[in-house]
Amino acid sequence: MIVQPVLTAAETVAVFHRRFIAALVCITCGVLLATEAASYSRSNLSEEQRLAYVCHECRLDAAEKDRMAAARRLNLAAARATKATVRGGQREGFSALAISRTSTTVFRDGRAGRSGRPTVSPAEQRRKARERSRAYRARKDAEGANV
Repeated sequence: MIVQPVLTAAETVAVFHRRFIAALVCITCGVLLATEAASYSRSNLSEEQRLAYVCHECRLDAAEKDRMAAARRLNLAAARATKATVRGGQREGFSALAISRTSTTVFRDGRAGRSGRPTVSPAEQRRKARERSRAYRARKDAEGANV
């Protein structure tokens, strides 16, 4: 079995131009449109235009890509504007005065999105440890007096 390599569009165009001297070939996709000058004589193509010809389907594809790129740019600009508007509304809606100073919920103490227990200051940890040890000694003293 003989396997022939797949030619690129540029290689295909070169092969067709060598085989058919006056061929009209799309330089983008490599499609052979005409082999004789008489076939495309009504189009009044110059030699440079014939050698740089792009078929209608390739032109439509390029126009579609351009149209899609423009639509994506417009969508991106609209999404950014909407996001900025929403963020601006959130900042106005949740001002510092609207947040209760007495509330200690996760969402109001600035801990939103952080998992785990809140941190306790070292001074608070020492105070709680003293209270625990005093309570333990008081229980032991009470047991000793009851015996």
